[in-house]
Amino acid sequence: MELDMSVSPGPGVENENSYVFAFNGDRLLAITEEEEYQIPKYSELEKMKLEAVHRHYLGTSDISWRS
Repeated sequence: MELDMSVSPGPGVENENSYVFAFNGDRLLAITEEEEYQIPKYSELEKMKLEAVHRHYLGTSDISWRS
């Protein structure tokens, strides 16, 4: 896996398909899909109507954990 680190999304980066690591204290938000735990995408977080207190953009990666 290769990570292109950046402080903000570049042109053409689709936020709705970005993975989101959302925490509440030391707890990581995960969603269940067909009896598996998944890291949510940005679009799924919007559907839950959750607001971020702090955001830290990490970069882009060539890995696809799920379609």
